[in-house]
Amino acid sequence: MSSPHSPTVVVAPDKFRGSLTASQAASAIAAGVHDVVPSARIIEAPVADGGEGTVEILAAHGATRVPVQVAGSLGETVEATLCCSEGVCFVEVAEICGLALLTPTPRTALDASSYGVGQAIRTAIVLGAREVVVCLGGSATTDGGYGMANALGFTVLDSEGRVLSADTSSMHRAWDIHPSRSTALLNGVKFTAATDVQSPLLGTTGAVATYAPQKGADEDAMGVLERRLSAWSDALRRSSGRDIGSAEGAGAAGGIGAALVALLNAQVTSGASLVIDTLELQSKIQTADLVITGEGSLDEQSLNGKLPLRIAEIAHANAVPVFAVSGRTEIDPTGIFDKVGQVMSDLRPGEDPFVDAEAVLRRLTARLVSESVLVMP
Repeated sequence: MSSPHSPTVVVAPDKFRGSLTASQAASAIAAGVHDVVPSARIIEAPVADGGEGTVEILAAHGATRVPVQVAGSLGETVEATLCCSEGVCFVEVAEICGLALLTPTPRTALDASSYGVGQAIRTAIVLGAREVVVCLGGSATTDGGYGMANALGFTVLDSEGRVLSADTSSMHRAWDIHPSRSTALLNGVKFTAATDVQSPLLGTTGAVATYAPQKGADEDAMGVLERRLSAWSDALRRSSGRDIGSAEGAGAAGGIGAALVALLNAQVTSGASLVIDTLELQSKIQTADLVITGEGSLDEQSLNGKLPLRIAEIAHANAVPVFAVSGRTEIDPTGIFDKVGQVMSDLRPGEDPFVDAEAVLRRLTARLVSESVLVMP
């Protein structure tokens, strides 16, 4: 470890949704540390968990950005970015059919499709990818990867053998799924599903029950979506021989994880672990005097393998103190973080938690650090 006069601080936050990207949050935190300890050596390592911002983080560490035009969740054309390095291409669902790209309503919850994700995967393979990593999280869709499967060339049939359209309204009639001549492109390619959650596809902890409300679904829409996913899950089982409905991670990104596993034999991995490994974050933390992590909301989802918790585990394993900063904190941080600060509790009169997030986060960080041993002689 470095001396108390020039401590090494690893700054590794996720995004503060709606106000700061992970990189912006890291810069604000770093400035707050320097306000109190000017001599500190700061390692900025903004992170993502497989959801929104993952491609940006990976591209900042040497991968090549490849712009693509694909269908958005409602069929509009969107500009997305593939991130490619040494035969591996990363596709970020949030860039293609992300919740942040629309205003969620019950109608959008029912209509949103993953078709563009399939288009992006095909483009990656045409460009020469031998492995495609699909970063799941932040999606507006709850179609179980139905649109993606259609875009990849799979033929979806009803119980009478009639071909169904790619429109999500046909999902409830899905019975069987067949490869076609165009799916030969997928042969020999390795697929990885990088998930930000461990939710199954169906049930009380599944894609609909847990995430559909934030995508605009009301009670009626949730019922329709659950019935669609149940029929789609049965079709995936008949076609692949895999019962995917209760599989861990199958509910990620509105169930896109289920189709990746059943149709493409994708390996499911933690998006957080993938980013931590790519950034070599563990070795950076091992030599640090302090780690500061955080995200927009520290809540029950944070305890389900989200990045701040994973980073805290690595810090504790190396006997390094770890602080967390957030927009708001809804969990008991005892035993997880050594200090916790939240923007909502540090606001001054007239300050907005979104508009002024950068300044408040900087000030909040400075206060937490000023209370720590880093500034002691």
